[in-house]
Amino acid sequence: EQTLDNGEWRIARTVDNHKFKVFNNSKCSILVEDNNGAKKLYILVIDNIGVKEIAAPKVWSYSNKKASVTGRAEGSVTVIVETPDGKSYQSKSLMDGSYSVSVPAQKAGSYLHVYQKDEVNNRVSAKVKVKVKRSGPDVLSVDKYYNNAEAITGKTNEDGALVIAVVDTIRRVYVPKFGGKERLELCADLDLENFSIIEVDETIDQNGNFKMALPDIDIGFSIKLYNIDHVGRISRAATTTVLKGGPYTPEVVALTNIDSVVYGNVLSASKNKELLITILYDDVVIKDMTDESGYFAIDLGTTLPQGKNITIYAEDTKDKDYRYSKRTSVIVEDVSSNEKFGNLTIGEIKYGTNEIKVSYLPEREITLVIPTQNGKVIVNGECNENGNFTYKLKEKPIAGELVYAYQRNNLGKLMALDSSIAKYEKPAVPKLISKLTNTNKTIQVVTNQDCTLNVLVGNTLYESKKGKYSEKQKGYVHKISVDKVNSGTVVSMNAINLTTVSDPLVVKVEKYAPDIPSVKSLSSGNEMINGKIEVFSQETIENVTVKNTKTKVFAKVNNVNYQGIISEDGSFSIKVPKLVSGDTVKIYGYNKNGYGPIQTVVIP
Repeated sequence: EQTLDNGEWRIARTVDNHKFKVFNNSKCSILVEDNNGAKKLYILVIDNIGVKEIAAPKVWSYSNKKASVTGRAEGSVTVIVETPDGKSYQSKSLMDGSYSVSVPAQKAGSYLHVYQKDEVNNRVSAKVKVKVKRSGPDVLSVDKYYNNAEAITGKTNEDGALVIAVVDTIRRVYVPKFGGKERLELCADLDLENFSIIEVDETIDQNGNFKMALPDIDIGFSIKLYNIDHVGRISRAATTTVLKGGPYTPEVVALTNIDSVVYGNVLSASKNKELLITILYDDVVIKDMTDESGYFAIDLGTTLPQGKNITIYAEDTKDKDYRYSKRTSVIVEDVSSNEKFGNLTIGEIKYGTNEIKVSYLPEREITLVIPTQNGKVIVNGECNENGNFTYKLKEKPIAGELVYAYQRNNLGKLMALDSSIAKYEKPAVPKLISKLTNTNKTIQVVTNQDCTLNVLVGNTLYESKKGKYSEKQKGYVHKISVDKVNSGTVVSMNAINLTTVSDPLVVKVEKYAPDIPSVKSLSSGNEMINGKIEVFSQETIENVTVKNTKTKVFAKVNNVNYQGIISEDGSFSIKVPKLVSGDTVKIYGYNKNGYGPIQTVVIP
């Protein structure tokens, strides 16, 4: 002890174990000296010995995101915090009076009561009323979550909030599909570097009850859930642990419209346990067991059409109670979206064939899917030692439809795929209804099948997609508009269905009217067109003349026709307005059988 007025020591003693006793209120000085001889003097005022009252503790600012109530009280006393739900939480203050009491998250705007208690001297302070400030959304409440639950549920306790879930173990954060990513981008309170962000379905009703559909998460993993508001502020985390509830969700291999077996696997909440798998579609219910590793291959007995939705779930029992997995939906895919691959090959399937041949690897199992009038026929077979498999058809495949062959391994993985079209009957050679002459602007052709007709006139290809059935012609009549061509031009016609081309009909254009006139060179400034045209008759006439064959020649200039003068040797001249560069001139002949093909000249 020291008298501070005159600075003299009255009593001094060494402090052992950092403690010393004081028996009454006093002012003490404490001299501290280190190993190097450096000294420092501290003053300690003691004034609460014998005093029954104890001051209320000081409480620092507290908000709905803080995990602890902090402040300063007397040293080594108990600080007690009472929450609105009637619960209390306590902690000892340090020797310097600082304290920190851990409390659950509290709702903004509510009040806590904080006081201190000196149990040694039986003293209790008055209570301090502390308002919980808002520094973000209030914490949500979460229900127990089982690994087979359809969704994690709870209550947001905050208007306008969305819920996000963080699983640190697998470094994933789950956000609602609508607005979740946008809010997360605004959040600066979470360190999510190298986390995968996954969008999931989430609903929140008007009372704040939320449902968040999470994928399977392992039993025992912790999930932290946060409310997040429109400016990216988050609440304190509400943490839940995934509990054991039953089988996990089945994982199903992609199912196509040529598959009759559903492959997949499912994890049991208990190891090495066979599970019952149920498949539902329309009014059909199929049940079968997995093996001890959880793998299954369930035969549907048929294929399903593209777009069909099937539901699959697993079940087991515990203490005679049935436990079910989440249901998973599988939509049947169109196999044509898959590329052909592997060494598997289907031979050509000609019309009327009685077998289908497949080549693949030796002694490998394959599946054939053959479309017939009675539905798809599924054939399971095995290639011989040379890798060949032949199936004798019991029903004709539907012409124009694809026959598929494929192999899947015992886990359902597609190893090879090929397809071949069942060909239609070969169309008959097309028939002309009438002769093809150099006066024709329309060709009429009959095909015996409702198919496409291709007509090659010289080097120009014409196509008719569809004919009209004629009872008189006993077939489908195709009318094709063509340009007139010179006699002798070769015309080739083929009937084409989806798989097969007919043998061609080849004819030459007959001469009925004058062919394209020969014309002397034309240039800008010309007022006369000169050339030569054929004067002939198909009839037997002793003296063929321009007059008795009614042969004429015309020039059309800018859509105005001008008739020329023809000599008996076929030479002609046509008086026209002065030609200018860019004029289009069409020259053509005529006789009593009609107009012939046109010669078109653009004046240079």
